[in-house]
Amino acid sequence: MKKILLFTSILFLTITTSLFAQHPTGLASTNVTSSSVDLSWDDSMCPLTVNLKYRITGSGGPGWVNLTSVSSPHTLSGLLPSTSYQVLVKCVGNSGWSNIFTFTTLAVVNGCTDISACNFDASANVDDGSCTYSTSSTSNVTACDDYTWNGQTYITSGIYTYTIPISVNCDSTATLNLTINISTSSSTIVTTCDAYFWNGTNYTSSGTYTYVTPNSANCDSTVILDLTINICNVFGCTDVLACNYNVAATVDDGSCSYYGCTDSLYVEYDASVSVTCSDNSACINLLSIVSINTAFISKPILCYIAGLTDPDAEMVININQTDTTIPTAYKLIVGYFPFAGYFTSHLIADEVANSGNVNLSGFKPNIDYCIRIVDSAVYYTANGGSSSGISTTGIYDE
Repeated sequence: MKKILLFTSILFLTITTSLFAQHPTGLASTNVTSSSVDLSWDDSMCPLTVNLKYRITGSGGPGWVNLTSVSSPHTLSGLLPSTSYQVLVKCVGNSGWSNIFTFTTLAVVNGCTDISACNFDASANVDDGSCTYSTSSTSNVTACDDYTWNGQTYITSGIYTYTIPISVNCDSTATLNLTINISTSSSTIVTTCDAYFWNGTNYTSSGTYTYVTPNSANCDSTVILDLTINICNVFGCTDVLACNYNVAATVDDGSCSYYGCTDSLYVEYDASVSVTCSDNSACINLLSIVSINTAFISKPILCYIAGLTDPDAEMVININQTDTTIPTAYKLIVGYFPFAGYFTSHLIADEVANSGNVNLSGFKPNIDYCIRIVDSAVYYTANGGSSSGISTTGIYDE
């Protein structure tokens, strides 16, 4: 009888402990997505940790997934979308489980899940990479006078913005920090004589000229020159006696050249005379490269016959030639002056080639004879092809 009573007491205690065991309370779900859920409960009555198991609703006993020693809150992941799940929890060490808690995962909604994106979709639970974001950029620009940016021309310094819509609620904003510097200009009026040197250029004619250089702001500084050139001085030869006299010249530049003899065989030869001023009429006296050394009567004229010559009368003339390198044809002419200024030749000797004596005979009595050594070509040409005449051109010695 005692044994029966003891067994009955133990069985009652076991059934009572199982029926009245405490389990976590307040089981709830938050942040439900298509593949996860956050579960929470109150396990303050549990002396130890909590065990948890879950399954797809209606999957039967084998479908349970057991998790041990979990704490609240706890996240279940890897769940199937649009699916109902059952959850049980209990305190470790207690028998039995809590009442079944049921939740359903969300259906898959693709979209942008980044709350900072312009196109954030609060209903999306799967990020599909479509997120877009607002952008911004800043440019610092310094320009001269004006600056065109995004179709707009700016002429003053300032901060300007330009916005381009990217998508709904999304913009791309560009900021321009602009500094405008100003180009400068000036003008100068100059009147001067003959020429004007300005900024590296020599100007000889009137006109309007410009010169561009950077100013202190590194913009163009344009200077305009209004130039008038007057012809104030004309340089040239002002001597009316010169062969290159310039009637328009107002200032003598020392260039005057004068007429003169340019034949070096004459005493009057002037090396300073230019070819354009050559005047060989000024060449009168030939240089004495051939001269009469002596002249004497070797046989006197003894017989006077009017109009006739004494064939026995003879004159010896000694010729001295100082320069035998000049290939000039010389002639020895003996004559007299029948009247003033006109020379009449009487005897002509053969061409004189070098120094020596020339013997001439056949002279008239009572006549003052004149002996000449001449340049054949020049002398005869000057006297019209004759050995007699008034010209003394071509005489070396007389």
